[in-house]
Amino acid sequence: MLPVKVLNNRVHVGERFSLSLQRSDRVGELTQPPVSRGQLPVRQLSADLLRQLDIDISNDTSVAVPCDEDEAVWLGFCGENSRRVALKIRQGRINAVTGNDWDESLHEPQDYLVTPDQTSWYGLRSSDGHIRQFSRDPIELVVYEPNQPDDQPVRRRSWDRQFYGLEENPVQAEVTNFPLVPDSKGITFWSVKPSGRVSIYFVNSNIWKSLTGEIPPPRAEGYSGTLLP
Repeated sequence: MLPVKVLNNRVHVGERFSLSLQRSDRVGELTQPPVSRGQLPVRQLSADLLRQLDIDISNDTSVAVPCDEDEAVWLGFCGENSRRVALKIRQGRINAVTGNDWDESLHEPQDYLVTPDQTSWYGLRSSDGHIRQFSRDPIELVVYEPNQPDDQPVRRRSWDRQFYGLEENPVQAEVTNFPLVPDSKGITFWSVKPSGRVSIYFVNSNIWKSLTGEIPPPRAEGYSGTLLP
């Protein structure tokens, strides 16, 4: 399995994929993409920290982020070295991309994301198409690399360039759609076996302080039309 590393509060799985954890307000029903109230700190969980959280596993593929009861977290993607990966997201026994029962394999119709074409994902999709935010229950991200390692680079994209209007030709989608960007390569482009995985645990401020000795940073004001500092 690909190694998981945390660098500059960004989670890296191998050399092709990384993500940031963006803080947002928790709402009853997410009807449009949420603002970012700042990138959250991330800590990789050692065996000792896993035991403190009563997590009965011992590996180096788990991370934690602070998230209080009135907060939620969404995922911002950036393709390392501008290379694509396929990505599945699980919360419990549900596929967060489709809302269907979890099956780790890739399927058609498309039940996975392709990054960096897909720049962000906001939570667990329900049967009516709405999104329930990530906030308490842990999630697992499963990464698939291409069958051929020498695929051509794609134009580097990340959630922040699209969020702040820095893309040359930004896609304007209906805010209630939470669109799934189609896989331009097709399902046969990807390995049938996962290349790597990472589990993300959400902990409140008190637990975060006990784990790290640090207080979570204050919330930013959120996107207001200019690039945040």
